[in-house]
Amino acid sequence: MTKLFAAAIAALLSCTALAQAPANTNNQASELARKLGQERSAEGLETILSSGNVDLLSAYDHGFYETGMRLYTSGGNKRAPVPADVEAVMLRHYQDPVVGPRITGLCGKSGMACQTQALFDLMLAEWRSGKPRPGASLGDAVLSFQAPGADAALIAWLDAADAPTGGALDSVIQTLGVRKSAGAAPAIAAAMAKAPPGKSGNAPWALSQIGTAAAAEALLVRLESLKRAPPSKEITEDARRIAGSLAQFPPTVPISYARLRATLPENIREYSVQWLLQRKDLAAVPDALVLLVEPATYSGAINALVATDSPEVWKQARAALEKGKNDGRLQPNQYSYAISMLDAKIADPAKHLAEKQAIQKDADFRTHSDLLGRDLLEARKLKESNPQAYVMAVREYLAATEKLGADYPDSRSAKFAVELALRENSMELAHYVRFRQKKPREALDLYAAAEAHGQMFAALAIADTWQYDLGDKQRALAEYKKMVARAPSREDAGKNENLALQAWGQRWLAAQIDYLATGKKFGGTLYPEDTAPMMLVLSAGQQSDTFGLSALARRTQSARGAGGKPADRAEFQSALSALPSSVFALQASILYVSYLPGARAILAHLARQDPAGFATASYFALLDQVGRSPEAAGYLSMLAPGMSAGGSDPMREAKTRFFSERRIDMKALAPKPADKRMSSPQATWDLFIASLRKADLATAMSCLTPQIQARFRPLFSQMSPAEMRTAADSFKAFKLSGGFGEYQEAFVVRSDGKAGSVTFVNSGGTWRIDEM
Repeated sequence: MTKLFAAAIAALLSCTALAQAPANTNNQASELARKLGQERSAEGLETILSSGNVDLLSAYDHGFYETGMRLYTSGGNKRAPVPADVEAVMLRHYQDPVVGPRITGLCGKSGMACQTQALFDLMLAEWRSGKPRPGASLGDAVLSFQAPGADAALIAWLDAADAPTGGALDSVIQTLGVRKSAGAAPAIAAAMAKAPPGKSGNAPWALSQIGTAAAAEALLVRLESLKRAPPSKEITEDARRIAGSLAQFPPTVPISYARLRATLPENIREYSVQWLLQRKDLAAVPDALVLLVEPATYSGAINALVATDSPEVWKQARAALEKGKNDGRLQPNQYSYAISMLDAKIADPAKHLAEKQAIQKDADFRTHSDLLGRDLLEARKLKESNPQAYVMAVREYLAATEKLGADYPDSRSAKFAVELALRENSMELAHYVRFRQKKPREALDLYAAAEAHGQMFAALAIADTWQYDLGDKQRALAEYKKMVARAPSREDAGKNENLALQAWGQRWLAAQIDYLATGKKFGGTLYPEDTAPMMLVLSAGQQSDTFGLSALARRTQSARGAGGKPADRAEFQSALSALPSSVFALQASILYVSYLPGARAILAHLARQDPAGFATASYFALLDQVGRSPEAAGYLSMLAPGMSAGGSDPMREAKTRFFSERRIDMKALAPKPADKRMSSPQATWDLFIASLRKADLATAMSCLTPQIQARFRPLFSQMSPAEMRTAADSFKAFKLSGGFGEYQEAFVVRSDGKAGSVTFVNSGGTWRIDEM
């Protein structure tokens, strides 16, 4: 393509002189030149430069800039190198009086950097001459060069008789600082020494970036010279800038606070905070004590003084606070906070040091953990290109993470972070090994590791693997029964926010066990609590792309959009039919089932992924419930995006056939007339409390939505009538606080003074408690 563009440019140039060519010919040539610049074409640049046409060169430069800035931003704001063949063309034409000056922009303003030493030498020589040709951008070009000898040449220029002045001097010094060129410190220091007092320019900042002991010494010497100069506002501000630059040096570079302090005006004390925090230089304590009793600087000073870890300094700080309080210089809350903290540390210095060590351990752990996290990100890049290397790298990450946790046994953040990393990444790797590499037995070990670290779905994955991948019904049955035995006790029911999901899971497990033991498929009655948790079940399957269904997700989003392209149902059928059988495949695919081409295909997919049928029944029942409510139309399109708005539809036909064949009893899910006893949030609350007082559990539960019935029913079922009355009587106040649409909130206060909120939702004229 580049050669075609270049040939087209040459053809247009040869047809006619562009100055006399028609406008469309000029426009066409300019557009071709811009595209050649975007491609960074050396051939195209050669053709344009040979023609001497500055307009086409400008268009090429524009395209070159577009590509350069795109590379610059995508590369983390780092300049990409100009292609070597492009630089070779630039070097050949640099001396051309017309186009030569204008090619400098390809080095300076393009977001890319030239590399060729010979080209750099030509540009620097022209800049140093003080007589640049018109159109040249020499400063930008020279200072962006990454030629091997660029820094040395710039340093030599600073020391030369024709050393840069004014803006050029500041630019050269700043560039050397940005590059952290250690060898530049003496030359920058010499240039700063020549500058009049108060006009240090960019030198202090550049030396702070270089950050060596020699650079620090140069700044201290400059401060000492300013101290000897006649005082002025300009000199004071310059001294502040230099002191601020010294504060940026790493703590490993020794800088004496006493020496710094001797060079500064009496009222500049703020740097004492950094010298105490970062360098533990106790010479800064007197200044920090002065800052401690000033409301504006109190916060930084108290932290710095505490950080000295010195009980003697703490006592000095306490005395300063007492004096500051007596002089009326501190706010009462500032005084009381600092005194309380200092008294505790003075009384028990060992505790302070232990707390500080714990904080440092947490920080050290996070540093190591972040490094391991980067390793994991790099490992994930191998997922598609090198599966075996990916698995090996993630295993190494898991082993290193486990060792890291053992290295920090007393760190709370370490324990939590390590457990989270091990359970989530072991599970992710197990899925990959099982479903992508088809190694179920190897996956079982990884699932077991995930379970050992608290992954709640790992036990399900183990049973699922035995059932589908290994075809061992008896082992799968035993694993499912273990899950039933490990279900949360009823005593913990009220404490568990996921109880609704767990209660649904118990019914799913019962159906699964019944199917494996007897071959019986689910049929019978569905209850409201069987449909409510399905939203959570469905969303859990959309958290990763274990099965490579991201393309279907994009198709779904495209089809949903205004004027979206209709989904290709054959594509969905092909993708879903390729899935393995697993409850995890069911979760990942169920939102795409509505795009299958017919009821038979829908039912076949669901039967393969959910042979027991309870999850399918819950899903269809949820669609049935949502479909009855006009205001829930948005939810229906989310749950079954392939369903048509009305008329015949494969999903509706599949749902009807499933309910009929399985003889599903939907009476408990049928819409009920508004309950007059719950015509308002206040009436519902009164009925709920009255029912508890009478130990009427059925009525009390009817005041709750199905989502929280599953949470509270086990709790109240364990209570005696007397305990239920006590629970009801513990609520002493109820007050509506506000609401929106179908929702209303209220505050309740218990006899022990604790307050909480209750959320009510209106459905068909009946207000029920949705959260409390």
